[in-house]
Amino acid sequence: MEWTNAKIKNLRRRMGWSYADLARRLSCKKEEILALESGNMKASKEHIDQLEIILSQCEESTAAKQSQPQAESIMKTNGLGQITKSEIADIKS
Repeated sequence: MEWTNAKIKNLRRRMGWSYADLARRLSCKKEEILALESGNMKASKEHIDQLEIILSQCEESTAAKQSQPQAESIMKTNGLGQITKSEIADIKS
């Protein structure tokens, strides 16, 4: 994936982070994040590696949050019974 200034800004906002929050996670200064998001600087290899990890974690978290209401619905239907593996597979797909 190419990390454009818009994609970096979108990820930061999606995570609900300030410039300083993202800078801490990328082990850089807040000014570098401002430069990345304004297009005045390109992301380094190290930044890209960290951004990929953050994006992956964000997507996993989003998927888990989306499946939670489905799991709760199944549990309500099953009473106190357990959710089967096939029901979990259906939630993930």
